[in-house]
Amino acid sequence: MEANMYSCPPTTVTRIHNLVIVVGGYEYIFASIDMFVNIFHVYILSRRQMRTSSMNSILLGIAMADMAFPIIAIKKKIRIWIVGTGECIPPESILEQNINWLLYTLRDDFRRCSTWLGLMLAAVRTVAVRNSMNHRFEMMENGTFWTMPLK
Repeated sequence: MEANMYSCPPTTVTRIHNLVIVVGGYEYIFASIDMFVNIFHVYILSRRQMRTSSMNSILLGIAMADMAFPIIAIKKKIRIWIVGTGECIPPESILEQNINWLLYTLRDDFRRCSTWLGLMLAAVRTVAVRNSMNHRFEMMENGTFWTMPLK
């Protein structure tokens, strides 16, 4: 009787936590889809005809940076398929721990890189749209504008 007195009904936070745990088991599916979509983007944006625009080059950088995100989820699932799930799971080797550390570090760095590339894309588009018909910015079209601060 006393044990039931202290138990409380599930709150929204515990329901969301349970949902995250259930969906986390299927993370590798979303990661695989993400990887294939980004490979497709890199394939299209790396074509010679697409490399003429600076915006397409920034989009290519974003797609390449976003390819680092799903690698960890896919690696985790491959380890589960190879080793299995049970009570007697062998610990990770030093090599595997170092690889995990490297992948987590790259994921963290590329996440930031992707965000900054997105901001740079927005800035380039804003400058291009706002100043496309402004004659004061014609000097930006030739290479002498960018070398002026170097003189």
